[in-house]
Formats: sequence, structure tokens, C-alpha cells
Amino acid sequence: MNQLRLSSLIALITLVAVLPACTSPKFANDWQAALQAPQDGIEGAWEGDWKSETSGHHGKLRCLVTKSPADSHTYNFNYWASWATVLSGGFQVTYDVQPSKDGYTVTGESDLGPFGLFHHQGHINDDHFHADYRSKNDQGTFEMSRPH
Repeated sequence: MNQLRLSSLIALITLVAVLPACTSPKFANDWQAALQAPQDGIEGAWEGDWKSETSGHHGKLRCLVTKSPADSHTYNFNYWASWATVLSGGFQVTYDVQPSKDGYTVTGESDLGPFGLFHHQGHINDDHFHADYRSKNDQGTFEMSRPH
């Protein structure tokens, strides 16, 4: 392989690796709006960390929770996670949320295509959000609180 092709290949690989690290403009705008809005129940902005028990990988995690207009116990969870310092990505899932004696219980599963079914079970109270997750090849935890 000549030097020019090798340089082009390295540049392409670098670009593909770095581009996902840019937060989506929509999530960034929604995040800023949520920080300005009053936090109501479980709705609003959450941030913290995720950790894989399977691989030990970990990273920062943000989540925007909004009530679904479909039913009073259904909420949309829009996650944005980072890992390996330069990579990030997001996904949105809809879960059932039920009141409990000391907060709310969150349960559900979503089909994330090539990543398989994503199962999520958690608990939210006041300003703490803990969840356990498992998917096709991974399992781990989320720990989040309200941003300050």
C-alpha cells in the first residue's frame, strides 16, 4: 500500500472514531432546556455514570426523562453515554414507571437491533436514579443524580 493510501486510511479511521463523540445537536439542545426547566417528579435531566459488569468498561451517562402522552405510567428515557474517552452515542427507550413506597420503580425492555434486547430495571427517589441493565452481550449498572 502506498504512503498516500495509508495516510488516507488512517485519516478515515480517525474521523470515524472521533465523529460519534460529538453530542447530537438535538440532545444538546434538549439537555440545556431541561436544565432550565423545573424538575417535576422523575421528569427532567439526570447525569452520572454507567459501568459494565461484563467488560469493566464505564463512562459518563446523561438521561432526559419525559412523560409519554400515551399513558400515565409510561415515560421516555433518552440516554446519551460516553465510553473510551472519545466515543459516545445515544438511544431512546420507553418504560413503565410505577410509584413505590419510597419513589418509583422503572422496568422494561427495548429491542436495540444488533445489540439485542435491552432489559432495564431501576429505582428512582428524590435525586437518585439507580438501574441495572442487561443486553445480548453485556450487563451492568447506571448511577445518576440531578445535575447541579
